[in-house]
Amino acid sequence: PDVGRRLDDLRTRGGKVVVIDPRRNETAAAADQHIFIRPGTDVFLLLAFVNVLFADHGVDPGRLEPRIDGIDGLRTLTEGFTPENTAAITGVTPEVLRGLVRLYHGTERATLYGRCGVSTQRFGTLAHWLICAISLLTGKLDRRGGMMFPRPATGMSGPASEAARTPPYGR
Repeated sequence: PDVGRRLDDLRTRGGKVVVIDPRRNETAAAADQHIFIRPGTDVFLLLAFVNVLFADHGVDPGRLEPRIDGIDGLRTLTEGFTPENTAAITGVTPEVLRGLVRLYHGTERATLYGRCGVSTQRFGTLAHWLICAISLLTGKLDRRGGMMFPRPATGMSGPASEAARTPPYGR
């Protein structure tokens, strides 16, 4: 709720908001930049985003690196998804995509956020996975100012001994 105030607060702290959406919705209208994308093509933009990270910026998962594997497989998977190859699919020019990756990679505290529009399309699960992977590849996962794991709506997020008790919401 009150996305306008939240975006203003973010800007007050020096932040910038970029919205990628096929529609100029309320959030896009309040953003610093709105990137139009063809509906249902988010996964191709995200694959190209990862490609640019590997090709132009390098990856650095930071403190989480010892806990992960498969980075080389992801590099191989995304090799063919260049901004030039995906532009005709997504409608996002290579220049705009490269600028977005540069902005995200070069910002200490940045996060990607996807919701219903990303998940309710073909390849929605992969698109959400790629959002998390990008945060991981850039060291912005589970870090202040980056993508965090929120407390669940059920209230079952305490220590294991607490979670073993009866859930607070009934059966």
